[in-house]
Amino acid sequence: MARREKNKSLKRQEAFIFGAIVIFLVTLVLSTKTVYAYYHNTEPYSILANYVGDFDNGSGDINIKLYKQTGAGRFTRIYTIPTGYNFDDTRTDCTITCDTNSSSDCYYSYDSTNREFSLTSNEKVTCRFYFVPSS
Repeated sequence: MARREKNKSLKRQEAFIFGAIVIFLVTLVLSTKTVYAYYHNTEPYSILANYVGDFDNGSGDINIKLYKQTGAGRFTRIYTIPTGYNFDDTRTDCTITCDTNSSSDCYYSYDSTNREFSLTSNEKVTCRFYFVPSS
């Protein structure tokens, strides 16, 4: 009888160790994918995108896309407001009519001091904002 209980205790310990190893490996894989995604600008999981829209592809309700000038007439997509660049309001392009008038149905503002955009709309909209090098 003591041998049987000893075998059960040993099997419980083995199951616990196996479970801990599996949880550790799953956590390691998920952490690695998240860190890789952060440094390479990719989104490894689309769970959130299924509910609110994939903002990187512009399928959310309100999307802000930023671009900086990299050459004569060439712009590259960026994910943060660049240092050493000025916002070029004349190039702003939105999928619906948007302006800086706060009484409009769709309006945006850019605070150059805090380097923040604000976009308000009562319709689905994607706006592209462009930055050009400081003169």
